[in-house]
Amino acid sequence: MMYKGYVDDTIEVTTKKRVLIMEMFDFSKVIVMDHTSKPTEGEMMIEQLVPGLIEENTLSVIAAPSFAGKSWVAMAMARCVNDPNYKFIGFGTEVERPVLYVDKEMGTKQFKDRWNRLGGQWEPGNTFHYADLTGEYFSLSERSHVMALAQFVVAKGIEFVVIDSLGAASGGAEENSNSTMLAVMDNVKVLRAVCAVMIIHHTGKNAKKDDLDSNALRGASAIRDQCDNVFFVNTHEGTHRTLRENKRRNKAGEIEDYAFNMLFDGGNVSFELEDKMKPISADFQRVVQTLIDLDAPQSGNALKKALRQAGLTVKNDDFNPMLERMEREGLIEIDRTSGRGWKITVSDAGRERYEDVDLMTGYRPSELVDEFEQVEHDIDDECDTCGYFPCECDA
Repeated sequence: MMYKGYVDDTIEVTTKKRVLIMEMFDFSKVIVMDHTSKPTEGEMMIEQLVPGLIEENTLSVIAAPSFAGKSWVAMAMARCVNDPNYKFIGFGTEVERPVLYVDKEMGTKQFKDRWNRLGGQWEPGNTFHYADLTGEYFSLSERSHVMALAQFVVAKGIEFVVIDSLGAASGGAEENSNSTMLAVMDNVKVLRAVCAVMIIHHTGKNAKKDDLDSNALRGASAIRDQCDNVFFVNTHEGTHRTLRENKRRNKAGEIEDYAFNMLFDGGNVSFELEDKMKPISADFQRVVQTLIDLDAPQSGNALKKALRQAGLTVKNDDFNPMLERMEREGLIEIDRTSGRGWKITVSDAGRERYEDVDLMTGYRPSELVDEFEQVEHDIDDECDTCGYFPCECDA
């Protein structure tokens, strides 16, 4: 590749097959790091828009199947950022922050109805902004469109933008193409430079609605790869939902599931937090019991192969995080000093908790009472005279 010169603020690039005109990047904007000085505490801190949930200048995706309530949850998060008096499943902020909801799905009438049912204020001049773009050509695949949006965000001092949804706002871009979606997500990062962004997305048709994992997002893997955070809304029986943290780039602690009820009461919508749930406990049991059966330290690949042979679905992206969580809970031990990968063994606590425990009943055989033996025992206690237990001879 040879650079031939400048043409009206562009660079003409000659290749063997074609000539491309590329926009010239302004390298004067590149920040040079001074490695001789330490950053200040303020420079090292990532500001929390909603502590424990949303950080400044992050790019998040929230996804779920249709009718799971993902738009409701995203709107609740937006209100949580904007309104210090509103709490979403225990999360909240003490500072009112300007928010923009970019709508390519619902339209003003439906959005306004939902916002009112969440208890949000719909008043001119407040710091919650709404853009109905359902009838407009706006596309995240167009850099100029995203730049215009970023300029509006800066002008209004907006700190959090929700885009509903990725498919509708991408202008027909091919979601299954990594190169296409990488370009779309790069455009979104222009917006991330000036505020935090959350994009509503759909899950794939084969995703389990109650146990969404890293492969559940619809479309190319570049979508997840380019995000800082990925949230899933798992749907369970009735009103039960789970907000699953699938990817959290800047979170200090472990990722978690937050169980809640999505309640519709007299037209109003609210979210009631349940106890935090720890997922894949059944998988923990299968891992421990497989290690017990193998009766020797296992490499990660050998254990993965044994689990798959036993019928357990093991996804590569989830496997090591699952093992590390099991190690933190004391169920297994991982030796990382061999120089040839991990050596994994079951711990005494893991053996005590899961050895011989039936996957279906959750009990050991010794803990189950045999029904026939119980009946025989009852018969032995019957009165020889009246034949009843307890005796009814004196009745």
